[in-house]
Amino acid sequence: MSDVSTNQSLETASAKCSCGQQRTGRSATRWAHEHARIVGHEVSVTVTYRVAAVAHEADQQHELVAVS
Repeated sequence: MSDVSTNQSLETASAKCSCGQQRTGRSATRWAHEHARIVGHEVSVTVTYRVAAVAHEADQQHELVAVS
């Protein structure tokens, strides 16, 4: 039996405000939240993640029971 887990890491982000301001990079999401909260503008954010799937083999134990 195998178990698959995924690891996500932020690759990049870009944010663009309705007023024309924009930011890119890892701090773009923080800027978007602060700008929307302080100024009250609508900010759209695009985030790209790098996803790595790692398969783990689980230990298996089978027990056979005979009943007569």
